[in-house]
Amino acid sequence: RIMTMMRNDQIDLYRIQSRKDLSGIFQAEKEVQHAQKTELVGSIEIKSSLNLMCSSISPKGDMLAASDGASLMLFSLTYMKENDDEAVIAIDERVPLEAMHPCSCLHFSPDGTTLACGTLDGPIIILSLPETSDKSVQGNRMVEVKRIFTEHVQHALPMTHMAISHDSQWLVAGSNDHFKGAIHVFALENNEDQSKSYSHWWPLPQLESPHSCLSFIGGESVESALAVACSDNSFYLFDVKERSLSEWSQDIGIPFLRKMPQEIATIPDYPVRLVSNPAEPSKFLLGSHGNFFVVDLSRKIPQSSNYYPSRDLRSKRTWLEKQTSDAKDWTNKRKRSRSTSCGDNVVKEEPLETNFTICLRYNAMLFLEFIGKNEMIVVEQPWAPIFDALPDPLVSKTYGLA
Repeated sequence: RIMTMMRNDQIDLYRIQSRKDLSGIFQAEKEVQHAQKTELVGSIEIKSSLNLMCSSISPKGDMLAASDGASLMLFSLTYMKENDDEAVIAIDERVPLEAMHPCSCLHFSPDGTTLACGTLDGPIIILSLPETSDKSVQGNRMVEVKRIFTEHVQHALPMTHMAISHDSQWLVAGSNDHFKGAIHVFALENNEDQSKSYSHWWPLPQLESPHSCLSFIGGESVESALAVACSDNSFYLFDVKERSLSEWSQDIGIPFLRKMPQEIATIPDYPVRLVSNPAEPSKFLLGSHGNFFVVDLSRKIPQSSNYYPSRDLRSKRTWLEKQTSDAKDWTNKRKRSRSTSCGDNVVKEEPLETNFTICLRYNAMLFLEFIGKNEMIVVEQPWAPIFDALPDPLVSKTYGLA
């Protein structure tokens, strides 16, 4: 299990420990007390006068795609271990001439045989990557351009978000067209109907707010659906095959923001990540840089959201504001109508609702993703190195003071 970290001129590869190696960390604790130490496998330096713009690693970790401001690059990765040390060898793969364009977004299919490349000019290039375990073939893979989508190109704006369905049959790409964004669905390899393969399938209708992230949810036991999150923290589910909103979103209605808990609607941030747990296809997480909240499609939408952990300073501040607001509302209601029974004033404790719970456990998140069933990884940016890198504050003497 390999994770990449892209920098201006290099890509660092880290190996994530297995759950067996982490058994001593958890030990039935409610929270992870110690951060996991990932092992740096190696770094791939890109010698170019232009900075890297995007990168993506295949699900098996055997291929790496990257792009700077000039061209697309493709590498085959081989991992070698000697004693306790591990290293990675990157071998350049030949990229077809018609695919040698700078890209703003790259995405591998779940099976690793397809690479979607969103170019800076707008067109989307679909590359076919032959699967092989023969190390002698590395560097000579027959990379083929399957299709170049241009039907969606109107103002030559680059793609900002891409996702491929779990069965590798659908590609979704989003750009920031027309202020509110534009999302297009493309059909990839369709085994049921070959006439629909590699075609522009459906432009999604514009939403009330620009989209900020998108992904496919569902999978093995639940039919796959496209989830699109907006900058106002609302989200919608789409049935791609039927070209319509899903039954869940149709039942909720539009606009969805009015049906959401107030704590979610007033979050001073917007979601940048949408990830789902393979073990529970009906659940997914919407995360920003400072928090994420849990959505369970099988449960009703609560009137208010809870916070975890409740001792977090942000949670306490929000709780106090809510208590003050509730107290004012209760006082106004009591002035309008006085109860004749003392029992009517007793407040019954409702069971804790876990749906739409806001998690404040992590902050300054750079990455959030599920890497297995019930196994999630979060990468945070520590503030201490940032402060250390800042210049010393200016100090000036004031007249009359020591």
